[in-house]
Amino acid sequence: MKLTEQELALRVAEGELQGLIGRSRIETVGGGVMTEQDALRIIKNLGGDVDLLQNPEVVKQQISRLFEDKYSSYESNIRDYNIAVDQRYGALGYKNITPIEVDTSLLSADVVKNLGLSTSIDGIPTNELTANQIKTMKKDDLLNLDIDQLTPEAVQALIERLQ
Repeated sequence: MKLTEQELALRVAEGELQGLIGRSRIETVGGGVMTEQDALRIIKNLGGDVDLLQNPEVVKQQISRLFEDKYSSYESNIRDYNIAVDQRYGALGYKNITPIEVDTSLLSADVVKNLGLSTSIDGIPTNELTANQIKTMKKDDLLNLDIDQLTPEAVQALIERLQ
């Protein structure tokens, strides 16, 4: 089959949607047998059916919201586990778990803030960016910065750069 790059990307996205339906089932519709209605609710929760007219920002918001629910549960489980290790199981050789690092560039800014995750650009945490680094950043990266995490000097450099 001769597919254009856009058609290939659409087919890959359709396949990924099927995987996301399975992975987000519990958070959206709960346990038990999944009906067609449940699948439609999950698809809507993920930002709608995959097509060429789909709005990427809507999908990013929906996926970010779903991630927020999953990550909150994950953090709670790690906290409970680490408390158990500290109180009893550490003496038996169990080790504390360190939470995974998350690429926050894939998430909406409000979810990153709600989860208390620090954003980073090219591996540099936002709160450590210098004014000189901001002056040389790509404009797309500038638009994704969380101003609340920037130093006052970095905020000033950002304002100058965006003017």
